[in-house]
Amino acid sequence: MKLRVDPERCAGSGHCHREVPELFARGADGLCQAKRSALELPQVALAMGALDRCPNGAIELLDADYFDFPNVGP
Repeated sequence: MKLRVDPERCAGSGHCHREVPELFARGADGLCQAKRSALELPQVALAMGALDRCPNGAIELLDADYFDFPNVGP
């Protein structure tokens, strides 16, 4: 899973880096930055919590097809 913060959408509210400082930091411009792009499985849950609380939807998790969802489908 890849973690990304869209700088065009980030307003610098700081929710992410206050709640999950191991994954996010405040940049010199005051906007959130991902400290790492590739996440291990335990970190995905932390990132998803930050994603849910981001007021501008600036946090993105990419490559969701990384997971196998055997019980999903027609």
